[in-house]
Amino acid sequence: MSIQEAYIVMYNFLDDYYCRGSENASLASLLSDMDPNIFSDKKTADPATYNDWYNCISRYVKNGEIEKENILTALKDFLLYYQQVFGYQLKDVISFIEDKDRIKGV
Repeated sequence: MSIQEAYIVMYNFLDDYYCRGSENASLASLLSDMDPNIFSDKKTADPATYNDWYNCISRYVKNGEIEKENILTALKDFLLYYQQVFGYQLKDVISFIEDKDRIKGV
């Protein structure tokens, strides 16, 4: 899948997690920066967030594509980056991703 498609999958995954009852303010803030649905070109509300995403996942990219089985690991790396660098409180989301049995089919 393309990097842009993976970004949208990641955004939708996090948005779905948040909409299922998460009250995580850090995640809400991150989602507002990441939202690819605000503009018609599917670019993020904050382009720096997309650049951070790309930098975090670049090691999983081969020929401009990322394999589906690497998306959750890449997402975890992205969230850990935001937690470590910017102080976002994302432990609950990271723990959810680590429990892969709960998210089969992603």
